[in-house]
Amino acid sequence: MREQRASWEQQQRRSLHADTYEEEEDDALYEVRPPSSVRRYHTTSDHCHLTHRPRYEVEVRRGYTIPRRASQQQPTRQQAPPPETRTPPPQHGMHRVFYVGVAMLVMLLGWLVLSALLSWWQITQDDWHYGRPRTYQTDAHVGHSDTKTPSHFLALNLHGHSAVIEFPGGDATHAKVYLGPVLSGPGADLVPVTVSFRDVTGDGKPDMVLQMGEQTVVFVNDTVDGVAQFRPARAGETSGL
Repeated sequence: MREQRASWEQQQRRSLHADTYEEEEDDALYEVRPPSSVRRYHTTSDHCHLTHRPRYEVEVRRGYTIPRRASQQQPTRQQAPPPETRTPPPQHGMHRVFYVGVAMLVMLLGWLVLSALLSWWQITQDDWHYGRPRTYQTDAHVGHSDTKTPSHFLALNLHGHSAVIEFPGGDATHAKVYLGPVLSGPGADLVPVTVSFRDVTGDGKPDMVLQMGEQTVVFVNDTVDGVAQFRPARAGETSGL
């Protein structure tokens, strides 16, 4: 009886060993997850005779992240800093020389405009006073048959040719013409010609002074061929001018 019981227990042990071996081989065929659960074994008093296989339950913990293997973890690469972008230097405004040039140009244009305006105004005034052709008239006692009536003088600029016409004592039948210099240059025909009378030679007689712009011509009051009249002044005679 004891021998039968011992043989029976030996068979049971062999059977238990074979089941455990099969269970280990089955686990080797599948991919085993890293340990993320807890196995709890529940045993009863009846298991002391090894009549049944062990019973266990698996409890899964949710929210647990399985860490990667050390061999699969890759070191984080530090990103290289972005290349430095050099901002261009701030651009300044126009150079001062530019503004100086603009100011000089404006001044030049202003001067040209002002000069043209002044010239136009002067010509306009001459038109009002002397007309066209330029003509000037005056009366003076010069001792030429004008004891009672002064002589009448007419100075004019006829296309750049200056001339003075004298009417002795107001008598047009004895009119005399004194030719002056020829004017040249732009606007020469618009230059007014005027006459005035004063003693230049110091002989007590009024001489005739012809004025054309900035040019002055003197005619001396003298007697030529027994007739009192004016003649062009010689060198050295106009010291009193």
